[in-house]
Amino acid sequence: MRSVQIRVRNEAGSIMPSRVSVRASDGKYYSPPGSMARYHPGMGDSSGFFHSTGSFDLSIPAGPFRVAAFRGLEYQPAISESGSDTVVLTLKKVSHWQGNGWWSGEDHIHANYAGPYYLRPEDSRLMVEAEDLNVANFLVANAEGRRMYDKEFFQGKPHPLSNSAHLMYWNQEYRNRIVYGHMALLNLKRLLDPSYTSFLGTPQPYDYPSNSMVAAQAKQMGAIVAYVHPIVGATRDPFDFTVSAKELPVTAALGLVDVVDIYPWGPVAAEIWYTLLNCGFRIAPGAGTDTFSNWRSLNQVPGNSRVFVRSTGPLTYEDWAKGLKRGDSFVTNGPMLTLSVSGKVPGETVSLPESGHMALSVKVRAESRVALRKLELLLNGKVVATQSSPGGSEITLEWKGDVAEDGWFAARCEGEPEARSLGAPAQAHTAAVYLRHGSKPMQPLRNDAELFVTWIDRLWDLIELRNNFASTSQKETVRTLVQKARKYYAAAVK
Repeated sequence: MRSVQIRVRNEAGSIMPSRVSVRASDGKYYSPPGSMARYHPGMGDSSGFFHSTGSFDLSIPAGPFRVAAFRGLEYQPAISESGSDTVVLTLKKVSHWQGNGWWSGEDHIHANYAGPYYLRPEDSRLMVEAEDLNVANFLVANAEGRRMYDKEFFQGKPHPLSNSAHLMYWNQEYRNRIVYGHMALLNLKRLLDPSYTSFLGTPQPYDYPSNSMVAAQAKQMGAIVAYVHPIVGATRDPFDFTVSAKELPVTAALGLVDVVDIYPWGPVAAEIWYTLLNCGFRIAPGAGTDTFSNWRSLNQVPGNSRVFVRSTGPLTYEDWAKGLKRGDSFVTNGPMLTLSVSGKVPGETVSLPESGHMALSVKVRAESRVALRKLELLLNGKVVATQSSPGGSEITLEWKGDVAEDGWFAARCEGEPEARSLGAPAQAHTAAVYLRHGSKPMQPLRNDAELFVTWIDRLWDLIELRNNFASTSQKETVRTLVQKARKYYAAAVK
């Protein structure tokens, strides 16, 4: 065995929290006593890691070893294979968005969720600082029974261990086991009760209340309602998964959805969001990794996908939450992306003339730490312009054209895959810039509305099949909400 000293610092020479991977001569990963050893196979040579304050000593087998340090999206990873007894890694900042008009965050992290470790707020703060995530929404939630993980940390405000650049807020995940889907309720001042439905052997075994009923309560409190993991993987059918957002079209039609997470849940999640926008809703894209932080073998890494919210002032949770809801934002796992439509930015509206068309000028810019492949501009979910890249780290796109219909613009980019983003392609997507004729609401596009009519019919078939209610009145209450939402979409199909 040998003893080594490892220090991670910034360019000014100060010790800096980071995610660290140490692989010794025997091919195994090592971590200091007291640290939480974690593993994710998507990280390649750095699959075994821990979060560090930036200064530690370690005993490892004799021979050469590899050390790698990572910190969020704005620092270049630092790697050493020197094998000396003292290793100093310097993390160089290659991007300067956070704190310069933007703050990053994500809406779905579990500090504790049935895993072998028990994270305290001090442990969570180290993780958030090491991942350089400005706003971390940890969620109080059950898993498979009545136990509510992290309820002891909820305060109805940012945790006192937060600092000027890293805020922690314990909020709530409302979970239905099979029928409705899961929601993140953000900026909560008190926990909602019940906080889950449809779990046998608990006080809440029935499919009641529905998600929409709970979302209405949360909105009355001033909370933000976000549907998380709307679908998983490449499947195109939300009814293939128990946790997918099957009640989402209903809750949206009732005006109760603010955010839908599209990262890191695959292209179909984005298509579901497009369908919502095409039905006239102003819903922002979100990013929520659903990281189970106290598991040794992690399902995700907090902040690996995140949403950047525009804010010119100091970091405050209230401002960040308002920007998230407004949609002045973009989601990303690495690239940075901006969009302007005739001077309007995401979350804003271009007012079209009451009749006729309007000439618009669009500008999009993407920059990335890895090579970019393409940049795309979308109008109502369809690609109207593409700019390919020969492998550069920056792409720009300009488009001019006439638009006569209500709708929305958004932009997305894609780059090379890398272990730092768990093997996924580098990608980013802006929120929408809306196009509207005066103050009139947008009428749902026929094909999109028809899709949701079919979706809602399947939802009600599932509800009927289960018939899992304590009383007829409960079932009728849910039926009334479902039918009200169906009428909204059906009106556009006639």
